[in-house]
Amino acid sequence: VTEPSTCVHHGHMYREGDQWQRDTCTTCTCVGGQAMCHSDTCAPTPAGCTPIIAEGQCCP
Repeated sequence: VTEPSTCVHHGHMYREGDQWQRDTCTTCTCVGGQAMCHSDTCAPTPAGCTPIIAEGQCCP
């Protein structure tokens, strides 16, 4: 019997298919024993505006 793949990311162990938030803007998934992480992409801030990011939000 083959054990399912696991990932270790920043000292935490995850099972194959597990998803977790590395930070507010980055989601990771355990795939084939590797932590695959992707960051959200935010729209550019319009000219003349200052972006304000609310706590717990990734994009302004």
